[in-house]
Amino acid sequence: MRTVWPVKGVAVLDRGVVCSVVTRSYLAQARVLQGSLCATNPGLDFVLLVLDLDEDPVLLSGRGVRVVDLGFLGDFELLQRMERIYDVIEFATAVKPFLLNRLLGEGYPVAIYLDADILVCGDLSGLISNISQSGILLTPHSLEPYPRDGLSPSELDIMRAGIFNLGFIGVDSSARAFLDWWSERLKTQSMVALDKGLFTDQRWIDWVPALFPVQVERAPGANVAYWNLHERELRVTGPLPEQAGGDVESVARQLGKSVSVNGQRLLFFHFSGYSPARPTDISHHFFGNQRVLLSDRSELAAIFQLYGDLLVAKGYDHESTKSPRSHWEVDGRDYGPEVRRFLREEYQLGFEDEIPLPDPSEHKDEFLAMLSSSRLVRRPLPFVGGGVVARIARLVRIIQRDGLRHTTKRIILMLRGWLWPTVRKIQQAAAKAALISTGPDISANLTLVRYANSEFSIGQAGARVEEILEQCGIQRQALSLTRQGRLTKRAVATSGNIVERKTVLSVVNADETPRTIAQLGLWARRSEKVIGYWFWETSQVPVGVFGKAQESVDEVWVSTSFVAAALQPVLEKPVRLAPLPLFQPKRHGTGRAEPFQKGKSDFTVLAMADLSSVPARKNLKGAVAAYLEAFPSPGATTRLVLKMGSSARNPRAVSEEENLRSMVADRTDIEIITQTLSQNELDGLFRRAQVFLSLHRAEGLGLNIADAVAFEVPVVSTNYGGCLDFLDPDLSHLVSFSEVEVGPGCAPYSPFATWADPHIGEAAEALEKIYNDYSAAAEKARFAKLQLAETFNAGSVGKIWRSLLELSA
Repeated sequence: MRTVWPVKGVAVLDRGVVCSVVTRSYLAQARVLQGSLCATNPGLDFVLLVLDLDEDPVLLSGRGVRVVDLGFLGDFELLQRMERIYDVIEFATAVKPFLLNRLLGEGYPVAIYLDADILVCGDLSGLISNISQSGILLTPHSLEPYPRDGLSPSELDIMRAGIFNLGFIGVDSSARAFLDWWSERLKTQSMVALDKGLFTDQRWIDWVPALFPVQVERAPGANVAYWNLHERELRVTGPLPEQAGGDVESVARQLGKSVSVNGQRLLFFHFSGYSPARPTDISHHFFGNQRVLLSDRSELAAIFQLYGDLLVAKGYDHESTKSPRSHWEVDGRDYGPEVRRFLREEYQLGFEDEIPLPDPSEHKDEFLAMLSSSRLVRRPLPFVGGGVVARIARLVRIIQRDGLRHTTKRIILMLRGWLWPTVRKIQQAAAKAALISTGPDISANLTLVRYANSEFSIGQAGARVEEILEQCGIQRQALSLTRQGRLTKRAVATSGNIVERKTVLSVVNADETPRTIAQLGLWARRSEKVIGYWFWETSQVPVGVFGKAQESVDEVWVSTSFVAAALQPVLEKPVRLAPLPLFQPKRHGTGRAEPFQKGKSDFTVLAMADLSSVPARKNLKGAVAAYLEAFPSPGATTRLVLKMGSSARNPRAVSEEENLRSMVADRTDIEIITQTLSQNELDGLFRRAQVFLSLHRAEGLGLNIADAVAFEVPVVSTNYGGCLDFLDPDLSHLVSFSEVEVGPGCAPYSPFATWADPHIGEAAEALEKIYNDYSAAAEKARFAKLQLAETFNAGSVGKIWRSLLELSA
């Protein structure tokens, strides 16, 4: 039920209005926007449109402030139709021109739209004057060309989103024709559909300079945001508030006085995509390898911290938990993208004029009947034959007879049966194209599948499996799997053939195993045995993932007793322990660098992690905290080296790197290495280290820890995981832990699973002990290496593998 809002006549025609559109989940941002606007521009009214407004609209207060719902815009039927064809973000952007038009219709001479995540810090009268000159004022994403440096955002990123940023637009009464033009297009084409050249309301504005009088705002202080910080020099010329404390007005005025942008006033800052829940991330609108990081610009970090404090003070923690509706419901059923797309096509093609679409809120049964009628399939389908059309007609008859709710499962099963033969043919064709043989590999009874990239732990494990097979002299076909999931033939070994039956050995993550085996197609079906060599890091296993994966294999092999204990209770297939060779004489047999001499040479603590996985599991923050507690002040000889395998495409990795850089920003004795290193360069890090520190929360194997032992480096490690197979408690420093829940944001691990939270103080004490008595630690490390070399060399491990392969045969 929408409120009917009377048209308000504005008596004072020199009073402008600012408006914004939000859902209730964005009310904290709206409160900050309103407070900053009232503090810096008291002569402007403020209207907030809340898409999911409750019955009580008292959310903001103040002179000239109004909170309205969709009824304020009028034309109920049109708005309901738009609401059903868009998700919540698309809909929020689609109503902008309708809101601006309504406000101009009330008599306001100037109307400005601002995104809710904007903080107004300066007088906007200059912008209002510019609006009056042309009728339309726009701010481009950038005023200068983007550097072609491979960083983001790039010119192509901006071109996909639109040249102008629609977090701001200003219009006056002469722009009514433009608003009508814009509104007409957003009725059905405000989607995020980059393949169609659309990005919500924004891409349409690229047309405006060619069609309407327009002015581009070039003041550097307007719409400052992460996408233009490369060209905007922020300089703090006065004191900043130490804490926001919820005083939006004071913070806004102080920033306006104390911060300049390219030497000019800061008018408004756009915190697009910023969340106080992730304070070191400049935005969740992630473009990849970001050009500007908060850790690199202290003035930026201070401003973002103040804004985050304001959001929390204005209810962010409470309001942000209210998820905006991204779909709508009829009869208790969610209707998502497929139905939205169908309805949008109906509207665009004008079918609603021939046969009006029933309103689901008033005519539920008629609407459901419409969805299950032939309207869904009446238009010709491209590239299908009569058989497919007949099958679709059959589906329609079943839906009409039994109803949509009661036939969903049956329809899915029917579609699966119809489509599977085609899918299987496609998979076979792809496998054939990827596995064209030019040698004797068809005669090789063993097919090894492993990741091509050995930089990651699972890739290193695959390389070591191949080392074992070489040691055993097994004839094999070797296939490499790229990170994109493609298989390519890499090499063929033609030594002895002890594997009597066609066997596939897949050293691939469990969740990717079914797809990998499907790619093998004919080879997998001709094989008499498929073995999955799997890893897992916590004691609780996702039954769904591994249960589905085990359908593609006959046996599961694992590298440690820890993984075996985790998998055996949940798998029906046999689980066998097949350890990896952890001591490699060619790598680990060489001597160490110069011996450590306290006070005369560097005492280097080395910690390593692949952040493209789950950063919280590797817990580099814990390693940093332990080092800082052990060595509170930068010393002349103590240093911490953090080697991080990061990924610019992984938001969690970038966030973790930002957090780590913030933790160590004032420490000259801590070095962060993110670039890819060769194997020799990585080995050099171990040889120069006096301690290897791994305060992991979960670990299935721990190849880096094993390498440290093999390089005769004293180890400080969490007393948890597969690494305990080779870490002797008498020869290493094992740190006790508390068992805690994983918590949210750590997929693929369940938030309700548990892992180890190592005791930081105990780890710090271990570092101090090694530093103060290094000779004793070095002696233990020497014995640990001898023990590892005796137990986990390729020859000893190869005997185990040979026995398992003969057993499998």
